[in-house]
Amino acid sequence: PADGSMLGSMVAMPVPPDVQARFADGTAMHDAILEAHRIEVPLFDRPDGWLIRASCQIYNTPDEYERLARAVPALIASS
Repeated sequence: PADGSMLGSMVAMPVPPDVQARFADGTAMHDAILEAHRIEVPLFDRPDGWLIRASCQIYNTPDEYERLARAVPALIASS
């Protein structure tokens, strides 16, 4: 829940259908993020849509999460 009662070190966010439509599959989106931005982030193909998962660990910095937040819209705009 978004109320904070079950927040941990990972979050899985749905990828909007219009974003999914720009890629052949989740692997293609993963590879595009890795190639264009050098960011490794897993994508999961589920029956109800794709999920992108960020893992927040001590060895990551806030700037890295901000890079991911900028990378996905930039990738979408360029495809």
